[in-house]
Amino acid sequence: MPNRSLDKRLFREPRGTGLTWPLRYSMVNDVARALYHLHVTNVPHGSIKASNILLEQDFAARLHGHFGYQPDQSNTPRGSLEADMLQFGVLILQVVCGPQGRSQANTAPWACFIATVFNWVQQCKIATVNEEINLHGRGSPAELVDWVWTLHGESRLLEAVDPAARVDDFNFAQATKLLLIALSCTYPDPAARLTIYEVRMILSDQAPLPEVPPSKPT
Repeated sequence: MPNRSLDKRLFREPRGTGLTWPLRYSMVNDVARALYHLHVTNVPHGSIKASNILLEQDFAARLHGHFGYQPDQSNTPRGSLEADMLQFGVLILQVVCGPQGRSQANTAPWACFIATVFNWVQQCKIATVNEEINLHGRGSPAELVDWVWTLHGESRLLEAVDPAARVDDFNFAQATKLLLIALSCTYPDPAARLTIYEVRMILSDQAPLPEVPPSKPT
C-alpha cells in the first residue's frame, strides 16, 4: 500500500505524520465498515491491530490479515465476534491517542504495571471467550485501556487525544464519540461489549452515545 500500515504511521514516524483528525476518524469508519461485512456473516477477523490496517494513497484504511477462527494447540477457537470488538476498541484508542498513549502507559510505576497485568490475566481466565490481547510489555493494550478509563473517571477523557490531532480541524464531538465507543468495546464481560452493528449506528448518528460508567466494570 502507498502509505504503508497504520502502525508505522502512528508509532514509527514523527507525531503521526500526516494523520489529521479527519483522516483518523475516517479510518475508524473504514475499519468498522469492513468489520461489519465480516460480522454479518458471523465470521470473526481474529487479528485486528494497527499493523493489519493498510493505508491507500488517499489514506483509506483497508483491513488486512487472517480471517476466521484461528485454533491454538488445543484446538480451542481463539477468534470470536466479541474478541474482535475488544481488539477494535483497542485499535480506536491507538488511533485517537497516538504515540502519547504508549508514552503515558510507559510512565506507570512498575507495581501498577504488575497489578494491571494481574487484573487482566484474571479477567481473561473468567472470560467466556479466549481473547487475543497482549498482556506483556510496558505500553501494552491493557495499560492503554486502563489509562483512558482513568481519564474518563476523572472527567478528563479528551486529554487522551493525540496532541498532533488537536489542531484546527479537530472535532471534539467526534473524539468523544470514538473514545466512548472504544471504552464500551473493552468491557471485561464479552457479552456487554458493543456489537459492530451498534458501533456503526453510533458512528452514523443513528443511535445515541453509549452510557459508559465512570470506572471500568469488573
